[in-house]
Amino acid sequence: MDKEKVLNNLQKKDPYNVSVEKVILVITRKGDGSQNNPVRLVDHYYRYDTAELIFEIEH
Repeated sequence: MDKEKVLNNLQKKDPYNVSVEKVILVITRKGDGSQNNPVRLVDHYYRYDTAELIFEIEH
């Protein structure tokens, strides 16, 4: 998606604040491959300046 489309979409949603931040993304595997605990990917997002974990997304 190009920059103009992103800005247009954001303006339609009337955001309170928008900023672009640097983050560190670490992708790990989780699970042992069993039926009860299948292997999946987890995205870990960290603050660039402090390396503090912001959030995780499990796929």
